[in-house]
Amino acid sequence: MAGYWQVKERKIALHNLWTEEYLDLTYWRDGDYLADPLADFDYLLRDWRSGEVGEIFRTVFDQLFWLKRALGGDAPFGIISGFRSESTNQMLNATSEGVATNSLHTYGMAIDIRMEGLAGEGIWRQAVELGMGGAGLYRSSDFVHLDVGPVRSWGG
Repeated sequence: MAGYWQVKERKIALHNLWTEEYLDLTYWRDGDYLADPLADFDYLLRDWRSGEVGEIFRTVFDQLFWLKRALGGDAPFGIISGFRSESTNQMLNATSEGVATNSLHTYGMAIDIRMEGLAGEGIWRQAVELGMGGAGLYRSSDFVHLDVGPVRSWGG
């Protein structure tokens, strides 16, 4: 495990399942976040319903990087929801179960993911083990919610 946490660059691959956009970019190198790739990821993770782009907390990308490193494999993270506008969140809160009124998605602090070839429960268990924030398992839709709020878990 020596050197596991010491990396020179962090790279992730994301596939927006609603817009079919895909990015595989290095977003951090030698201790610095890279502005252009992060702006590209922010756009990919925009509210696809309204088109509104929000800045995603950089630690969300770190959470994804370390989770992917632990999970292994070649598949990108499939993105169900990244940033959400207030209006989209209000609509989802009124029409769907489990959508928080004051969702961390509206602050760019949360992401909902799945990964081809892996059940949501496997992703969720690994996220809980990493302990880098909130991790929720939504079994009926087979996706995992990750956020950079307090460490907690639900749905397992």
